[in-house]
Order: sequence, then structure tokens, then C-alpha cells
Amino acid sequence: MSENHIEHLEEGVRDIKAALARLEAQLKKKPGRPVIWTALGLLVGIQAIPAVTFALIAAFSHPAHGAETQYQEPYSCRLLYDEQRKCAFGSCDRRTVERLRNECLRDGGRP
Repeated sequence: MSENHIEHLEEGVRDIKAALARLEAQLKKKPGRPVIWTALGLLVGIQAIPAVTFALIAAFSHPAHGAETQYQEPYSCRLLYDEQRKCAFGSCDRRTVERLRNECLRDGGRP
């Protein structure tokens, strides 16, 4: 074997030893469990930011102009309440009250 060839092989061995030393150093720097849990916590926290932002916007947003902001009873229920007020003063028709009560229930109201 020529001397040039031997030097080339020795250089290759030195490169392999250097690569092994770098790999061993990287294995020693491997993150421990606290580092991993901290990273996972940050990822979860970052994902929670849009959800919290959306919840705050939804909580403090105002309804659109002209939108109904409160529940309104069906018309049949309002007629029933008017008729029941008449009954309090003694001038009502029981058949009308029963008819309006059934219509109110049908329309989803609370008689």
C-alpha cells in the first residue's frame, strides 16, 4: 500500500471518530422530561389563545342593529294574557280562554 493511501485511510478513521464524538455529545444534550412537558404546555397554551379570544369576543359583542335581544311570546300567548287580565276583572269568556290557551301551547309559549 502506498503512503498516500494509508494517510487517506487514517483521515477517514479520524472523521469517523469525530462523528462518533459529536453523536455522543448530542445524546448527552437530549432534553429531559421537564423540557418536553414545558414544550407541550406551551403548545397547548398557544392553541388555547384563539379559543379564549373567541369566547371573550362572543361574550362582549353586541347584537346587530334591529336584532331581537330578548324572547318574545307568540301572538296567541299575548292574546291569552290579555284575556286572562279581563278575567281578573270578571268580564271574560271561558271558551275563548281555553281556545287561546291551546293556541299558545301549540305555538310554543307558556300559558
